[in-house]
Amino acid sequence: MTFENVIATIASIIVILIALPLHEFAHAFAAVKAGDPTPKLEGRYTINPLKHFDPIGLLMLVVLRFGWAKPVPINPYNFRHLRRDYFWVSFAGILCNIVMAFLSSFLLVLFGIITYSVFGSEIASAGLSAYTSSKTTFALLEFRILEILFDSGYISSGIYIVFGLIYYVLYLGVIININLAVFNLIPVYPLDGFRILDCALKKKGKVFEFLGTKGYYVLLGLILWGALCDLIGNYIPFAGMLDVLGLALGYANNFISNLFFGLWGLFL
Repeated sequence: MTFENVIATIASIIVILIALPLHEFAHAFAAVKAGDPTPKLEGRYTINPLKHFDPIGLLMLVVLRFGWAKPVPINPYNFRHLRRDYFWVSFAGILCNIVMAFLSSFLLVLFGIITYSVFGSEIASAGLSAYTSSKTTFALLEFRILEILFDSGYISSGIYIVFGLIYYVLYLGVIININLAVFNLIPVYPLDGFRILDCALKKKGKVFEFLGTKGYYVLLGLILWGALCDLIGNYIPFAGMLDVLGLALGYANNFISNLFFGLWGLFL
């Protein structure tokens, strides 16, 4: 495992410990505000990660970058306006992840600006000024720039580690939160998309019943299939094209992250 992999792994754990509890707390907060005390009674009205993690979902998230937490227990019949409140409670976690990704993208670009203001002369001396023409480009390539500065002796190992960790926490804060938001839109139990679908449908047939009772196994199968495609991708070049879930999340992530970074590039 390379040094960059170690930094990225530590950063991903930090992001997961923030993103998942806040996602679930957003559900609990919305439910309580809508008149349902169930999350408080069940001890889920908290940002304590231990109260929210699902062992299998957490393992999947750490290993495969796709995962979930324990659904927050709610009683929709306590809501003041059943259909409206049920929708917003279901969507609250997804909205929370989108907001966190949006803020992380802003902080990443801002961190790039700060890094350049601190190490501008070193960057120029290392011949890296070409990467500073665009703030978003510099922000996205910042770890590579830090790596070159460290290898060339322009910055110390301590600065390299600290700045590199901050970079990856912010960068993965964008990627993981977008993945969580898009992944949770899939309409199978126990994901938020199933509850949103429940709100949208007035009549529920066999397909809805299947998604609620067997959807978990379909979801697990798609995740494991994606892992298998990644594994055999080293030997079969087109294997990655068979990872339906991975491709869908990848396209969605690229679109949303580029939208966020493009927006901050206009204003910063």
